[in-house]
Amino acid sequence: MMDTLPAAYSISRLAWIDWLIILGFVATSLLIGVIMSRRGRRSVRDYFTSGGSTPWWLLGTSMVATTFAADTPLTLAGWVVTRGIAQNWFWWCQIPVTMLGVFFIARLWRRAQLVTDAELVYVRYSGKSANVLRGFKAVYLALIYGCLVMGWVNLAMTKIVQLTLPNIPRVPVADEAMLWAYLHTPLSDDLPDGMRMAMRSGALDPLEMYYDQWDLGRHPERVSTMNEADLLFRRISAIQEKLADVDKKTLVGGEASKDSPEEQEELARLREYAAGLRSGPLLDRLGLGQREEEMASTWNRLTQTESGSGVEPPAALALVHSVNQTVAAVNKFKIILLLFVIVLLYTVISGLWGVLATDFIQFWIAMIGCLALAWLAVRQLGGMDTLLARMAEIYSPERARGMVSVIPVSEAGDLALMPWKKFLVFAFFAWYVSGLTDGGSYFAQRMLSARDERHAALGYLWYAVAHYCLRMWPWLIVGFAAAVMFPYTQDIITGEYPGDPIAENGYIKVMLAVLPAGLLGLVLASFLAAFMSTISTQLNLGASYLLNDFYRPFIRRDASERHYVRVSQLATVVMALIGLIVSLFYNTISDAWFLIGTLNAGIGFIYLLRWFWWRINAWSEISCLVSLLGAVLVVKLWPDLLGGLMPEYPLNLLILVPYSVGVAMVVTFMTRPVDKERLAAFVRKVQPGGPGWRRVEAEIRKTDPGFRSNTPLSWGNLRRWLLACGAVYCFLFGIAKLVIGDAFKTSVWIPNRWQGAALLALGLALGLLVTRSFSAKRWADQQDRSGTT
Repeated sequence: MMDTLPAAYSISRLAWIDWLIILGFVATSLLIGVIMSRRGRRSVRDYFTSGGSTPWWLLGTSMVATTFAADTPLTLAGWVVTRGIAQNWFWWCQIPVTMLGVFFIARLWRRAQLVTDAELVYVRYSGKSANVLRGFKAVYLALIYGCLVMGWVNLAMTKIVQLTLPNIPRVPVADEAMLWAYLHTPLSDDLPDGMRMAMRSGALDPLEMYYDQWDLGRHPERVSTMNEADLLFRRISAIQEKLADVDKKTLVGGEASKDSPEEQEELARLREYAAGLRSGPLLDRLGLGQREEEMASTWNRLTQTESGSGVEPPAALALVHSVNQTVAAVNKFKIILLLFVIVLLYTVISGLWGVLATDFIQFWIAMIGCLALAWLAVRQLGGMDTLLARMAEIYSPERARGMVSVIPVSEAGDLALMPWKKFLVFAFFAWYVSGLTDGGSYFAQRMLSARDERHAALGYLWYAVAHYCLRMWPWLIVGFAAAVMFPYTQDIITGEYPGDPIAENGYIKVMLAVLPAGLLGLVLASFLAAFMSTISTQLNLGASYLLNDFYRPFIRRDASERHYVRVSQLATVVMALIGLIVSLFYNTISDAWFLIGTLNAGIGFIYLLRWFWWRINAWSEISCLVSLLGAVLVVKLWPDLLGGLMPEYPLNLLILVPYSVGVAMVVTFMTRPVDKERLAAFVRKVQPGGPGWRRVEAEIRKTDPGFRSNTPLSWGNLRRWLLACGAVYCFLFGIAKLVIGDAFKTSVWIPNRWQGAALLALGLALGLLVTRSFSAKRWADQQDRSGTT
């Protein structure tokens, strides 16, 4: 997937109608925030949980919109070519645990009547350990977990901005500030040391050179040529690195290279190619042909050659690349800061009411936009069957079949796709040990805002259906189109693959290549909607942690509600700034996802146990989280310390989960249980029931013989859980068969699309059986029958 676009798929530019649609969306979002501001200012509970009056359809849609961030379409489309769509078992495996939340845990959250999920600590645990855990989790979830999430969402939006708005008007003061930030963060590590020092010292001003001396800001038609220059520079750099490695091996070995004749011939070819490169034609197309000698002199004066390979990029080309890279980074920072200010405004103004209302609108805008993009992309390529046939021609039939297979093909590992061993870890292990297994974080915040237990469970069910069945396939179909329109193939000179960052750009390139004016603005508005939805949720949720679980209990307990709302707004601003800083340290979105998965290894199992086993205490959670943080820091900071034994995600779960859960269990039995009074109060209020609470319930009945726990642990709920999981997986596989058809089947007894229709019918039937139980009357009957004695 090259950075330059074939002539047949040229980039569209934003027309006035596109800008009108985008600005209209931003104005509408801010207006909603202002309208909802009165509700959000009534109290802290209104600000963070909308007063506990949200209907199921609004809170479920808000959950979907929150997880529908700007990063998700880019990553899923990129996975089509880098790992295959089977990599989506990263989150498809979570269907069973999500349904556990629907039928067993959602009502428990609602019964707890909290403001934040971290507040559960005081309801469930006791003593000083509860204080330690509540404060620790508040900071961890707000300033570490939440900011990591905002970081990758920011990264996704920078990719969209970079490709959509390649030439952004110069804003002198803002540009200088963004330039300083870029040059003093790891994002500028790719610049040669001499060039970065020259920019820091002011010896070279990249903004003045780009906009004033070279006048490139007024010529957007030269962007594709600039991309070609960047691609050529990276190609030469790859050759340089490869030849330098050969020289290093020769030096260390103390003898001539022992490469095979074929390898030596390849190295000679690379040297010949590099020696013949000339930057003149590209500079002429950029209007800089007359400046080549001056530019080369500037580069040579500011930098020094570090490679021993004897191969260097043309000096003028290297200068163009460094300046363009710097200006592009400045422009990305500038746009992201503007978007963040917009999100911050309506989040601070209205709290959760504004987030919920805008989430509902944003979800439908985003869905309409991605459906339209998928349909137009497939139509431009001649239909799905033609698209898949062309994919087989580009990648080989074997690899193309593996790329579009929901279950990994047997030879997936040999085809550089996600192998079977990772699929098995996802399918049989990861779903119940890693992540928010009990629906914590923003899921809990939505369920805590529900009108009642029924609305909490029904909203979570609607989220599960929309999240796993409806929204992903348009993204994957666009990923199929990107694989054909912008092939992710080895470089013709170096033989290297472009890498995940380039693959993640495929979705945006298809969008710019196929969408007409107006519709392009709508799809960009959908990206903006997804971005704003996720960031606003993280800001609101993080501020709620910092206020209710840190500031209010430990710093100032007796202030007015108005004071706490103002502190909440200040915490939101602080979170926004930290999220911006964190975003500077990411390279790819998928790597950020895998980091979060690693940080959650094992804690998901503890989160489930705390609801259904009395022996879990605050130290269980603390020890699990601290052991994970320590292990991840060791692996990241000192990767050689373990001798390279730690495998990549998700295989590292097989090591980290037994380690973290083992530490938690040892600590649990080495520390005192939660006070009997706190456990009894928890059981009376939340009524989890089941074998894990029989000892506590027996103590309660000594003073209250008529106590009867309204537990969700019933055979009826187990049956509904199985039916719901089956329905969602039927929809998942059924839609896959309808989309792919028989393109890669060698023998067709029953056509795939017939199988897909049958699976959809079965899924619908199972779904109807499940939803019957959510009628108000049936729900009340279930509540009456679900007690234990």
